[in-house]
Amino acid sequence: MRLSLLTLRRIGWALAVFTVMAPALQLGPLFAQPPIPFGAVWLAFGLAAEDRGGPRTFIALFLLGLLHDQLAYNPYGLFAALYVSAYPLAWLAARAMSAPNWIALWGGFIACCAGLGVVGWLLARLAFGDSAPIIPMVLTLVATALLFPIVRPFYMLSPRASRLGGLGSGG
Repeated sequence: MRLSLLTLRRIGWALAVFTVMAPALQLGPLFAQPPIPFGAVWLAFGLAAEDRGGPRTFIALFLLGLLHDQLAYNPYGLFAALYVSAYPLAWLAARAMSAPNWIALWGGFIACCAGLGVVGWLLARLAFGDSAPIIPMVLTLVATALLFPIVRPFYMLSPRASRLGGLGSGG
């Protein structure tokens, strides 16, 4: 049985929301952060890779970030800024690594996570000063990157069917 594209996308959105909420639900160490990944980053990458962005995308990522900030008792705007910045980073990474195979796509996602690590470090330094807890975020981004090939069908079409265009292809 094949699931429809709409059903896969709905599962993807639900998974993104679940990964934001799960650490606050205290479901055990597997659902703490880390190791539970940033599902909103998967969502941002899928939307950016297929050019499905727009104002609603940024609003949704911002609201997911505010929810994450609220549930994690972080300063408001920390995860909101991180998730909103994920979209342009994902857009650039998806175009830079746009060969029609999943390995290049995964490489683009890893590059996006590396960029988010830098953005996250800067945001954490602004929010927490010199005592910014960077290691948990890095571990979470590593888990997010490692699980990307498994969750990719919930966020985007196959690499061959995607609307990606390389940086030199005008798309």
